[in-house]
Amino acid sequence: MEREGKIVEKLAAALNEQGSAPLEWFRPKVVLIVREGYIHSAPRMSLENLTSCEHVRCMSRQREARHPSPPVVAHFGDPRGYRLELGELGRIFNAALQINGIESTALFVQEWGPFEDGKPVFNEHDLFRFTKSNPYTGEESEEQCFPMEFFSVAEMCAVALHLRTTMYLWEQMENGRFPVGYNHEGKVFIKKADIGDISISDSLQNEIAYSLQQAEIKGSASSEVAPFVLAALLRDGMKTARFGTEVVVRGGCLIPYQVPKNLLSLLWKIAQDTISYSLSGSYLRLKRCAAPDCGLWDRVDEPLTGDARMIKRSDGSYWHDRCVRRHRERGRRARKAEVEGRVPKVRPGRRVNNPYESTKKDAP
Repeated sequence: MEREGKIVEKLAAALNEQGSAPLEWFRPKVVLIVREGYIHSAPRMSLENLTSCEHVRCMSRQREARHPSPPVVAHFGDPRGYRLELGELGRIFNAALQINGIESTALFVQEWGPFEDGKPVFNEHDLFRFTKSNPYTGEESEEQCFPMEFFSVAEMCAVALHLRTTMYLWEQMENGRFPVGYNHEGKVFIKKADIGDISISDSLQNEIAYSLQQAEIKGSASSEVAPFVLAALLRDGMKTARFGTEVVVRGGCLIPYQVPKNLLSLLWKIAQDTISYSLSGSYLRLKRCAAPDCGLWDRVDEPLTGDARMIKRSDGSYWHDRCVRRHRERGRRARKAEVEGRVPKVRPGRRVNNPYESTKKDAP
């Protein structure tokens, strides 16, 4: 285990030196929340639009499993490529955990891009033609549109719930707590006292931990059940991920590591590396800031500096440097007010978005 930990440190150091990006992805030019079957009429080819010149019929990946189909997160236009730097891992992971409705879903895709690129549907049943009218001449022409599959809002919310549940359970287990129980139907659920229970079943009513057999957990103590539940949650998430393989040389050693193929794979790679950091190749570890008014995940290794730097405290918890200084300043003001015989003024400052306090649905 110690040897594998050293390999992880070597890998992280090599990637930092090279300035390697864990993912090269894209931001779409246009993001629309539409119903399945919506036809996006492509603009004419121009210098601003060089590739998106085909009419697209928006399809949901879950269209055969749910009727009526949920809103689809469609994206169009020439993509704007970007490199996701190691120092941005915390920002994108926190943003993904906060997805829980149409508004937060659209904002995430606009800022970071879709979980996966749209997938063309090569199926004669889905091929579609429509009549397009020229608004100036009134002339009508028959056009063909190409069906594309996109993530639905419900699917993206389900992924965020799956990630939140996985990370919450792991963090509780790290602190010696095993918040698992059974509902009246005998299904396992995660007990979360501060905002209610997070069930293992996601928002699409698919049981995330379906591979966990009742025989394995019936009658077992919470401390015995929790590892099986966490393993099932992580395993089912990683099934949706796709990776390539790269190799770096550090100190004469060849170190292979996984490279995510898309944004969804990156998110599950972060979760896996955070939970299983002792494994070689786990180079995307994050820690959650334990400050009461923060709670955001961030990278504990380089290249974070300044206020964003994570500090390990004497009790083993991690805090942002800015959160430590803010906490100390509040304590100083409180002590001063006590000496002067007055009540300290409350200065909440800038409130961050804790991903575990954002599980309410977006406002309509």
